[in-house]
Amino acid sequence: MRKILYVISWIPFFMIKLGLFLLGLFVVPLAIITERLSGMWWSIFWVWGNKQEGCPDWWLERDHPWYIKYWPRYWWYAIRNPVNNMRFLFKDYPLEQCHVETNWTVDDKMEAAQMRKAGQKMAYRWVWRGWKAGYRCVTVHDNLTYSEMWFGWKLGSSVPGCGFTAQFRRNRRIGS
Repeated sequence: MRKILYVISWIPFFMIKLGLFLLGLFVVPLAIITERLSGMWWSIFWVWGNKQEGCPDWWLERDHPWYIKYWPRYWWYAIRNPVNNMRFLFKDYPLEQCHVETNWTVDDKMEAAQMRKAGQKMAYRWVWRGWKAGYRCVTVHDNLTYSEMWFGWKLGSSVPGCGFTAQFRRNRRIGS
């Protein structure tokens, strides 16, 4: 019963993240334009930023018009890592304080390359701490590709903050 309540608690966070994602499709271009003009990412756009990893800018050095140079920035902030700074609004809990159910047979972070080496095709992790819970599943399809799904709170990760996520990556190359 407790796990069902944890899953139900995901609904408001999923709705908030979805709403901010949709709003970000329109707000992120404004943030990018104002950053280009003023040289800074304004605090009103903070939630759509990426405080920890930043945004790669190797494409800015290429000889293209500015609107082509900034497309990858839009993709990074609005599509790939939408509302990424939201994770800093919640305190992180160490994995040792969490309850963990898993079928991992590999060490450390359940990376697809380790799974392939160990001959494991599917691994999951269900972690909860109080009302926060997160689920991650990785499936190795063959020796070259894998898929992964995250839903809920990223508890016990190396990332500061335990942000809420809903993420699905399909047929990624192992090592990417």
